[in-house]
Amino acid sequence: MAKRKTIFYIWKSAYPWDVRVEKICMALLEANYDVYIVCKWEGEELEEEIVNGLNILRVGYKESSQKYSPFPFNPFWKKSIESLIQKHKPDLLINREIILAEISGKLAKKYNIPIVMDMAENYPAAMKNWKKYNDSFLKRFIFNTLEIAYKLESFCLKLMTGVLVVCTENKNRLIYNYKFNKDNIKIIYNTPSIKSFNFKRDEVDREFKTIAYHGYINNERNLEIFLDVAKDFSDLNFDIWGKITSESTIKEDFNIYSNINFYGEYDLNSLKEIIKDTDIGVLPYKIDEHINNTISNKLFDYMANGIPVITSKAIPMTTLIDEYHNGVYYDFSDRNGIRKCLSELNKYDWQQLGKNGRKAFLQEFNWENDKKKLIEFIGALI
Repeated sequence: MAKRKTIFYIWKSAYPWDVRVEKICMALLEANYDVYIVCKWEGEELEEEIVNGLNILRVGYKESSQKYSPFPFNPFWKKSIESLIQKHKPDLLINREIILAEISGKLAKKYNIPIVMDMAENYPAAMKNWKKYNDSFLKRFIFNTLEIAYKLESFCLKLMTGVLVVCTENKNRLIYNYKFNKDNIKIIYNTPSIKSFNFKRDEVDREFKTIAYHGYINNERNLEIFLDVAKDFSDLNFDIWGKITSESTIKEDFNIYSNINFYGEYDLNSLKEIIKDTDIGVLPYKIDEHINNTISNKLFDYMANGIPVITSKAIPMTTLIDEYHNGVYYDFSDRNGIRKCLSELNKYDWQQLGKNGRKAFLQEFNWENDKKKLIEFIGALI
């Protein structure tokens, strides 16, 4: 019997837990690979353990967290990853995003191991939006003016055997900007499993009055502007679920309105129940280079539940809506577009839009399909 092949998934943060890390690694485990998640120790009791069949290896166990801050060229991460490679002799490395990709890529080359970058988003563009990279003149100069993150991405991609992306737009960006071989890029959406949900909003007979947002809440989500208009539509309910970043005062600003409700942070297991109160999902994101090269997993969650959506004009979302007719989109760059959207809700057959979304989910946008594509792509590399 042939020896089972070993895969390292290198992740800059703690595990458990990250939904995409879990889905990809569990899919590979089910495909008969030995899977190791090499991650950062952030106070967990054990340095090594097995979680749901996945081998967890924690870097920097009981050492200073700052010493093992994930950044390019960190010698402590390099030493740890190399030691684990020597010990476990993986047949493939998968590195999440660009932060540790230079280290992983050079080690992959040194030990003649194929390596894949799991690019869940356009990371350099995302960094431009994050407060921690914009809170001083020096950081703004480094990340915005000098565009160091893009230079790092360009360098790291030269070390990669393949790349996983979450939408066509990001695949095209890599081909156009970096001349990366299109055959070595695979789109693996952040879709839920067919077994994840059992709610079918498209089969429920009730008015479409509750518009909900589920997810992280920060300035990029454009919720402040959306709710500033939504407060005037007293005949509609707006349910907001998710963790609010410390710099946002959104709850204090809008919780005073009777039609706007904040329910706080939730875990993925509870989403199955709380989403049942949703009639229409909203994704009002600001339009920039980051959002135009990724696609929210919440869009697929809504589709899985037969919930229609209203979105801003982010290219990946409008492309999907144009093809599958699972919702509508408007210009949410200012209050006029949002007001127009909420004023025109009665124009649409929301039941049918939800039905269209659920059909597209069952036929194409589900984890069972993405898992099959992932296994085929990885199998061709090792």
